[in-house]
Amino acid sequence: MFRAILYLIGFLVFTSVLKSVFRILAKFAGSSTSGSGSSGGSGSGSDGLNPAFANATYRCDPRDWAYWITDPPKTATGELRPTTVLQKELLEAVADRVEPWTVDGPLLPGVNVMHAPGHTPGSAIMVVSDGDARALLLGDVVHCPVELLESEWGGLGDVDPALAKQTRNALARELEGKETPISAAHFPGMQFGRLLSAEGRRRWVV
Repeated sequence: MFRAILYLIGFLVFTSVLKSVFRILAKFAGSSTSGSGSSGGSGSGSDGLNPAFANATYRCDPRDWAYWITDPPKTATGELRPTTVLQKELLEAVADRVEPWTVDGPLLPGVNVMHAPGHTPGSAIMVVSDGDARALLLGDVVHCPVELLESEWGGLGDVDPALAKQTRNALARELEGKETPISAAHFPGMQFGRLLSAEGRRRWVV
């Protein structure tokens, strides 16, 4: 029953996020091509951006907000990447509804956040629990299950590759041989699996 609930939560969150992103991107694209973009300087809302979830509270680690929004990374020529410009515009549209967490711990009953830096400065893992049962949602801390099996594997998009690898390997050691279900945003099919140990090697079992 607990696993079925986790699958349902994962599916609903994933589809809701996709719908939200595509709706916002569609509005952004429409306003840009019509020549009514924000470059006119008439303030927020002038480009037609409206949050898909108008009453939502958006949560994040303040280190990620600072890295991507307050002082985002620039290219070698000192410019922002086009994707960073778009990301800033989308997220600044909901800045008044952003509520950062500042320490590890509960966000909601049964949902705890755990800092896991490296992929980004504020990368985090969500721990979903019900009584003695728990599951981990790894976000972008791990992009593919093989990164939990092979200690030298890593993602190309890690902001701090060395720290990201250290975080992943520590996580793998903690989870190895336990019955804790794990999933992440980029896992194939967003399936939950377990990290088991056999004959001196880790195995990923769905």
